[in-house]
Amino acid sequence: MMNENNKHSWCANPYLNLSVQPNGIVKPCCMSNIEFVTDTGAKTVNKDSILNFWNSKSRAKMIDDLNNGIQIPECSACWKEDNAGKESKRWRDNNTYIERELSKDMLPLVVDLSMGNLCNIKCRICSPRHSTPWVIEQAKVTNPDNPKKYTNDIKWIPFKESFDENNNYFWDDIVKLLPNAERLDFAGGEPFYIEKHWDVVKLCVDNGWSKQQHIHYNTNGTIYPEKYISLLEEFKIVDIQVSTDGIGEKFEYMRHGADWLKSEQVIDKLCSIRDTSATEWRIGVCISVSAFNVYDFFETYEHYAAKGVHIYVNVVHDHHSIKFLPEELKKIIINKLKNCESEYKQQQWEKESNMIEKHLFNTSYNLREWKEFWRELKMRDTLRDETFETTFPEYYNIMKNFLIKD
Repeated sequence: MMNENNKHSWCANPYLNLSVQPNGIVKPCCMSNIEFVTDTGAKTVNKDSILNFWNSKSRAKMIDDLNNGIQIPECSACWKEDNAGKESKRWRDNNTYIERELSKDMLPLVVDLSMGNLCNIKCRICSPRHSTPWVIEQAKVTNPDNPKKYTNDIKWIPFKESFDENNNYFWDDIVKLLPNAERLDFAGGEPFYIEKHWDVVKLCVDNGWSKQQHIHYNTNGTIYPEKYISLLEEFKIVDIQVSTDGIGEKFEYMRHGADWLKSEQVIDKLCSIRDTSATEWRIGVCISVSAFNVYDFFETYEHYAAKGVHIYVNVVHDHHSIKFLPEELKKIIINKLKNCESEYKQQQWEKESNMIEKHLFNTSYNLREWKEFWRELKMRDTLRDETFETTFPEYYNIMKNFLIKD
């Protein structure tokens, strides 16, 4: 358990959280890059029982390392957020379960399922791992003369088979975890686009487990699950978080294929249920801050603050990160953020803007990544018939002063 010697590394998640990724890999949580392997060597849930991943030596080793004060590199996302002053997932979950008795032998309390990459849109900060439209687009980029070579690649087999309706390794064994689960997290792809998971939801309702369960969705906000609302009403807590990176045309640029007005309608309908239901509904948004939208972050924040929904701010850590922006551009962004004051959630705004400022200050400009960001941006703009310049005109007029000509 946590003590003075390991409080900088100890994490509750490998004790209580089972997280299955879109490609069938099993991890302790969505933030970690560690991958559990069964004792027979299976790496994905289409090859072995999900219970064997949970009871594996690889999971036991992770627990031991964190207990011994080792900040394992696969969990660097949380260490970076800790250092930037952001309350990382590790600390949030540690605080939630601080009073619980946790052991290696317990079944997971949190079942976190990212159910493949079946999706209906292709977000700018996404990838083929989480979106089938991205797979189709990337096939054209990778091999325009023979796109099927990419889509038929062996690497996509786990994405197709892990959450297939006939994968008994997964769907049959997940049932064994449900009676003990206090929280169900569903993501994708797009979870409301994946019909099979509703069987799991109905099973929890039919057996009465739902009355003690918190069900959570990460959704892109394009689908309103009208025919399943009555099922969701049977849970102790219904928690729906809509991913969004901008408003109006900027939203549609960042979330290609999504309709801004329809997404607004989905959120407003969910808020209406929240305000009238006897069940506790929690409606929120996740704003992912990247090099695309950091300049316009306040505009997005304030729009959702005005709706009275919970706001979670996610800082992107991959090749779309704000970290590689030129130093002078970072200063301009920081200055803009400092001069913004929220009318609705000022205290949270100060916390989030300070966190982003620390991310900008604590990272270094990288010329190679900056040039690659722009190369990919232009390439995607052409493929999607979009233009960053016209969608983000104020930001672009500043950014263009820092562009490097090849």
